[in-house]
Amino acid sequence: MRKNLQPVLEALAAGVIVFLLTATNLFSALDYIARDGLYQAPRGIKSDIKIIGIDAKTLTEYGRIDTWSRSIYADLINTLCVDDNTKPAVIGFDVLFESEIEGNDGDQLFSEAAAKHGNVVVVNQLSYSKKWETDKDGILYYPVDGVASPYAGLRDAASVGYCNVSQDSDGKVRRLIPAEIFEGTTYKSFATVMYERYCAITGITPNAIPTDKTGR
Repeated sequence: MRKNLQPVLEALAAGVIVFLLTATNLFSALDYIARDGLYQAPRGIKSDIKIIGIDAKTLTEYGRIDTWSRSIYADLINTLCVDDNTKPAVIGFDVLFESEIEGNDGDQLFSEAAAKHGNVVVVNQLSYSKKWETDKDGILYYPVDGVASPYAGLRDAASVGYCNVSQDSDGKVRRLIPAEIFEGTTYKSFATVMYERYCAITGITPNAIPTDKTGR
């Protein structure tokens, strides 16, 4: 009788273990560790790609970002590009410059600097519907229902990619959707546009970006 119960008890124990691992999200944690080990190994940094960051020291010196003249960004671009032999291939601003600052010529100076050097990438931002839909393959997704874009002068002078990203449960970003479609127009992510602009400027053939069944 005991021998007959043993497989049942083993199956129940296995079921309980799987349930606990799933309920505590441990499977995801182990998967994240494996992914990080494969893809997050330190690599060399390319000095000809600049992504502009705004840190506490900058805010202390210049004040709140919404009070800045955009001539600051123009000065930065012109300084980085002062020498054609050392100018970056691509300069990325992960900041949404959505509207012009009334009565300030900094907007025009920023746009002119971006147009002059031709290597600037800025961001727009997509908004998503709160109601999911199903695509032709039966995959659930949240459709784009709006786009917040840079002001017109900058939008015409620079390349633009969307800044939206989605974090995993541990707060890290491991995947993104490289392109979205809204009202018949294809929008590409900031990382994708940076990569494609770098390849175009340096003469490299870009690699195709592999995606999973959800397009990530």
